[in-house]
Amino acid sequence: MNAPMRRRNLRGFMLIEMLAAMILLTAFALVATRLFTWSMRVTAEAPQAEARILLFDSMLEQLRTDAWPSAGIRVIDERNLDMGDGAVQWAVRDDGSVSRTTNADTRTWLEIGNRVRFEADDAGVTVRVLDARGAPADRITVPSEVQLLRKAVK
Repeated sequence: MNAPMRRRNLRGFMLIEMLAAMILLTAFALVATRLFTWSMRVTAEAPQAEARILLFDSMLEQLRTDAWPSAGIRVIDERNLDMGDGAVQWAVRDDGSVSRTTNADTRTWLEIGNRVRFEADDAGVTVRVLDARGAPADRITVPSEVQLLRKAVK
């Protein structure tokens, strides 16, 4: 009688092992699904982030080109900037774009204005970059050659 009882106990033990294996596989599948979803989101967002970085770099390069020869840079407020007595105007618009307006044309950089602010600086202008919460994350000084020379002469 001992032999049949041992078989019954072994069968019961196998059922518990199967349940434990199913629980482990379920946990693994849950973690793998979340990891896959996260990696697909990162893969989709990376090109968009790169495009925003290139767009910001293009805007900053144009701002440097405008500021360097400018004799007078006037920060009207943190969203508006005037160079050369109105010859070139920069504005951060409510729709999240940054625009550059001259007598001849207007150029707009979309989706980067939400994180850009202007500050007055003795050397030219400082671009304040904000993080996602709106807190200052970085400051980029854009110098004016004329203002640097004026400062050096004083």
